[in-house]
Amino acid sequence: MTSTRWTVRLRRQWRLFGAEPPVVRITAAGAALVLLVGVLAAVGQRNDGGRQAVASRGRAGASASPGTKVTVPGATSTTAGAGDALAGASGSGPGGVGVPGDGGSGVQAGTGVAPDGSPLTASDRGVSATKIKVVFPYADLGPIGAATGLDPGSEDEPTAIMAYVNDINSRGGINGRLIDPEIVKYNPLDDAEMRADCKDWTESQEVFAVVDSYGWHDDHQLCITQEGHTPLISKWTTVTDWTNRGNPYLWWTGPDAVEVLDNLVATSVDTLRNNKFAVLVSDRASDTLALQYLEQSLDRAGVHEAIAPQTLSFTPGVAAGQAQSVYLQLKAADVKVVLPVLPFLQLVTWLQEEDSQNYFPKLLLSDYESEIQAMLGMAELKYKRELQNTVGPTAFRLGDNEDPTGYTDDLEGPGSAMTWCQNIYLFAQAATMAGNNLTRDSFDNAMSQIQGFGGSIVPDLTFGPTMRAGPHNYRTVQIHVNHDKACPLKKDGGDQGSCWLILNDFVPAAHT
Repeated sequence: MTSTRWTVRLRRQWRLFGAEPPVVRITAAGAALVLLVGVLAAVGQRNDGGRQAVASRGRAGASASPGTKVTVPGATSTTAGAGDALAGASGSGPGGVGVPGDGGSGVQAGTGVAPDGSPLTASDRGVSATKIKVVFPYADLGPIGAATGLDPGSEDEPTAIMAYVNDINSRGGINGRLIDPEIVKYNPLDDAEMRADCKDWTESQEVFAVVDSYGWHDDHQLCITQEGHTPLISKWTTVTDWTNRGNPYLWWTGPDAVEVLDNLVATSVDTLRNNKFAVLVSDRASDTLALQYLEQSLDRAGVHEAIAPQTLSFTPGVAAGQAQSVYLQLKAADVKVVLPVLPFLQLVTWLQEEDSQNYFPKLLLSDYESEIQAMLGMAELKYKRELQNTVGPTAFRLGDNEDPTGYTDDLEGPGSAMTWCQNIYLFAQAATMAGNNLTRDSFDNAMSQIQGFGGSIVPDLTFGPTMRAGPHNYRTVQIHVNHDKACPLKKDGGDQGSCWLILNDFVPAAHT
C-alpha cells in the first residue's frame, strides 16, 4: 500500500471521527500514530502534551443579523433528519412539534413582540425581551493534528453554527426573540480552561443555555448543569447517574451508556448463552460503574461470565503490561467471546495482544465509548483479522450516506456540521415550545415533552421526565473492510472503501 493511500485513509477516518467525542477523536489519532511509528508511550502522555500545546483560546461570533445567511459548503446535504425543522416555519416539525418561526404572522424577530402580538419581557437569566443568549462551545483539535500529522478535517464549525442560528433568526427567531450566539473555541484536554469557561458562562455572564455538539465532557457537564443551573444539550454521554446529577438541566443527544449495554446484552443473548464469554473493563471510575449496570443486565438475561471480569488499567502503559496476563486467563478458560467495557486505547491494547498471540475471540461491540464507530478505522489500518465482520448495535446512522444514490469520498457530511444542525434545532424546538415566558424551568419542561424529533446523526430523539438521553432506536451493522467489494458502490460506480454494512435497520432498543 502506498504512503499516499495510507494518508488518504487516515484522513478519511479522522473526518469520520469528527462526529465523535473528543476522547475518541484524540485517542484514535494517538492509536493511528502508534500503529505507524510505534510510540505508544508518547501517546500515553497526550493530556499533558495537549495542555501545553494550546496557550490561548478564541471566541467568535457576536449576534447574528436577522436574514443574514452564512453559506456552509454542503450544508443542505448535512441535514438528514433535522432538515424537517428547517423546512417549515409555519408547519409542524417531527412528531407534530411546532417549528421555530413566526408562523406567517409578519412579526419581526428582535422587536420585543411575540408572534401573537403580546409584549415580551426579560423573563430569565440570559433572556431579554429581544434576545436569548446561548453559548456554542467547539473543540480545538489543532494540537492533536499537529502532534500526529493528521488532518483534523476541514469543517468550519463557527460557520456551520452561524448558518443554523441565522436560519432560525431569519424565520422569526424563537417566539420573536433572536438567538444571541457566543461561539467559543476550547481545548478539550485542558480541564482548567474548560472549568474557567463554565464559571464564566454560569456566574459572570448572563447566559441562558449552552448547546454543544460533541465535546463538552465529563465533570464539565456537571459544572454547567449541577453547579451552574444552566441547560446543556450535548452529544457526550456516560451512564444515567450523570443525568441524574445534572437534573433537570442536562440533556443528551447521544445514547445513555446504560441503555447501550442493556441493549447489547439483549441483542446478543444467544451468543452469550452458547459460548463462554468474559468481560474486560478498565479501572476508570465511569467504566467500573458501567460494569455494575452490565452485570445487572447479564443477570436478568440469565447468563454469566466464564471467569470474573478482567481489568486493564486506564493508564495505557500499565494496561499494555497487563494484557498478556489477561490473555492467558481467557485462553485457559477457553473464552470464545469478549465483551469490552473499555476506553479506546485499552481496547486497542487488547487488539494488539490478540494480534501478537494469534488469538481472536469474538468481540461484542456497541456504542459504548463509540467502539463500533472507531473500530472500522482500526480494522482498515491493521486489525482486520480481529475486527472484520464484527457485528454490533448502534443508535447512529452508521452505513448511511447523505447521497441516497451511493457512497461518496467526502465523509465531512457525518461530522460536526450534522451534529450542530441537530442540536441547535433541538434547542430551538424546546425553547419555542416553552412559550413567550421563556425560563429555565419552562425550557426543561418542554425538553421533557419532545417526542420523535427528527435527528441528523440519529433517526429521532425522544425525551421524558426520566428520559434525558434522546436516542432509543438501534440498527445492527457489520464492520467490513471492503476487499471483497461488498460495500455499496460510490455515486460514480467506483468501489467504496471500508464501510458499515447495515444488517438490520432501526428498531426500538431491546431490554433484558
